[in-house]
Amino acid sequence: MNFTEDWKLVTNRDSAKDVIYQRRFIDHISFGHDVETAFLLLEASHALGIEQDTLTLKVARKLVDHSLANGFDNETGGFYGEGYYFPDADTITILEKDAQWWVQAEGLNALLLMAKIFPEEPNYLHNFQKIWKYIDTNLIDKEYGDWYFHGLNHHPEAKTAPKSSIWKANYHNGRALMNCIRLLRDESEVANHFRELSDSINQKPE
Repeated sequence: MNFTEDWKLVTNRDSAKDVIYQRRFIDHISFGHDVETAFLLLEASHALGIEQDTLTLKVARKLVDHSLANGFDNETGGFYGEGYYFPDADTITILEKDAQWWVQAEGLNALLLMAKIFPEEPNYLHNFQKIWKYIDTNLIDKEYGDWYFHGLNHHPEAKTAPKSSIWKANYHNGRALMNCIRLLRDESEVANHFRELSDSINQKPE
């Protein structure tokens, strides 16, 4: 999502389909950013000490549920890169299936966080396990360390390509793995805080 200097939304929805494809860098559904935003919203709410913040919890859950329903590869595990709601379509179109490293890291963190907040919903933990298996199989370089930039199932050439670029920073996978350790040990203050509110979120995901 991008904005102009005066905070007007930059969108290509009124353009022809080929123009939308050409300009998708500035206007698309980013599943990685959506699940990352879900985590950051909950973390910010907790850090600010907002009590009974069910609104933020609902929004965060909706972001994760939308990404799972529309941008998750149920066969191999992992989130797709990009999607778009074309004006003439009822469903989302996947523009980029490439499973980049940072998208999977953010997905790993967000899914386990949701699994801890909503333990009665097995789908979060199930897909957390699937995405971890994908990461372990297709992204982690077990010989030389670090994560490949792209999943090997989509880009086998990533095994010998540079792992890093100007866009790569370790706060994605580093933060995700440290958060997952805390979550698995039940030491996450964010998860423990919002778990107490989960009973009040009793409607089914939209």
